[in-house]
Amino acid sequence: MCSGVLLNEKEIDSVVLENILGLSEVAEEGLVVECPTCSTDSDLSEGECPLSNFAVEWNFYVAKSRYHGVTYRGVSNVGHCNVCGSTWFPGPGECDALGKKIGNDRRHLWRDRLDIPQKNIPGPGERDTFGRRRMRDSARDYFSKKGQSFVREERMRLVIKKTEKREQVKEKMCQHIDSNGHPCTNKKMQKKGSVHCYKHRTK
Repeated sequence: MCSGVLLNEKEIDSVVLENILGLSEVAEEGLVVECPTCSTDSDLSEGECPLSNFAVEWNFYVAKSRYHGVTYRGVSNVGHCNVCGSTWFPGPGECDALGKKIGNDRRHLWRDRLDIPQKNIPGPGERDTFGRRRMRDSARDYFSKKGQSFVREERMRLVIKKTEKREQVKEKMCQHIDSNGHPCTNKKMQKKGSVHCYKHRTK
């Protein structure tokens, strides 16, 4: 259900790790996170946390049919162990930042994002005939400060847009609240100054 990914220091791409460690570190007071792969009791002093958390923006597209797909967006705390070097990419949760239910699509997130091409990469000055170096560099840049900033700005733009749309819809609805605290689901009258529907209009 989690669909998180755990990579040791040999499995993770070195440039991706360097980029992640350069992102904003998340510090939550009272939060103590243990590394899922090693025991650190003898390596750290009391109260010291072995896992550093970094805010990593993500988005991923899942095709639903030949002509339709869904893009999910969000941010997760990616943890890096200062002792064993493992990096933990947690699952995206039940819903994304826009409220879309992710369900089984969660398995696509880190599996696709961390699939960095490593074989047959042309060296410096060599012709990149099949675009392997370009694909590798693009996958790495996604985790850079510039790449993360772009993903964050797009997520925030869509969140603000959705919030504004929700407020516009709410503005058109009847403002009546019943005795149980439930709002009326009817649209208010179109008459200027009206705040209620025909049923709850002031008589």
